[in-house]
Amino acid sequence: MKNNYKLLKIFILTSMSIIIILFSSEKIFAQKIKFDLSYGLYNTKVKFHHSSDVDDKGTDIANGNSFSFGITSKIKNNLFLNTEIGLLSTKSFISIIYNYDEGFGEKHSVLLSWIQNERVYFGIMPEYRKSIKHFDYYIKGGVLLANDIKNYSSTLNDVFPIKTKPVLGLKLNTGLNWNIGIIALKFDVGFMTFTKSQLINTYHPYISYTNFGANIGVVYSLGK
Repeated sequence: MKNNYKLLKIFILTSMSIIIILFSSEKIFAQKIKFDLSYGLYNTKVKFHHSSDVDDKGTDIANGNSFSFGITSKIKNNLFLNTEIGLLSTKSFISIIYNYDEGFGEKHSVLLSWIQNERVYFGIMPEYRKSIKHFDYYIKGGVLLANDIKNYSSTLNDVFPIKTKPVLGLKLNTGLNWNIGIIALKFDVGFMTFTKSQLINTYHPYISYTNFGANIGVVYSLGK
C-alpha cells in the first residue's frame, strides 16, 4: 500500500509541476491553455492471462466510469499537447474455470466473483485539432502510466483484497468541443487498454481491462 500512495503522490506532483511550467511560460500562455473536466461511462472487455485455457463465458461487466482533469496547450499549427490525470473505476462479475499447479500437482478451480478495480492514470499525449467556426474537432492518443488504488474481489460470503500494482496503458480518443466564448462543451469517444495485473496470486489467472466509452465535459480557455 505504501508504494501505491507513493505513486499517487508522483502522479499529483507531476501534474502540478506541469501546471506550474505552463503558467510560467508567457509564450504558451499567450497561445491559450485549455483546462477540462470530464466524466465518462465505459463498457469494459476483460481478458485473462494464464498458462492453461481459461473458460470465461460467464464474464459480464456491470459498469465502468471515469473522472479526468486535462490541460491542453498549443505546440504548432494544429498540433497540441494534452496532459491528463484521471480516476477509472471498473466493476465486473466473472465466472471462470481454469487449471493451475502450485507445485503439488495440477488442480481445477472455478471462480465466481465481483471484481472492483479503481486506478489512477496519468498521460501526456499529442493532439491534432482542426477548428471550424465554433467547433474544435480533435484526435489524441498516447501512453498512460497507471496504478491500482483499490482492487478487491467479493463473493456472497467474503470480501478479500487483490494485490495492486502499477500498469501501463494506451489511450485513443476523438471528439469535439463546442465553443461558447471562453467555455466549451466537450464530447468524445475512445478507448483505454492496460497491461495485465494480478487477479489472485502468481499461480492463478492475471486480468487486464480494455475500456470503450464516451466522455462529456466542460472546457475553460485561458489566454488571449
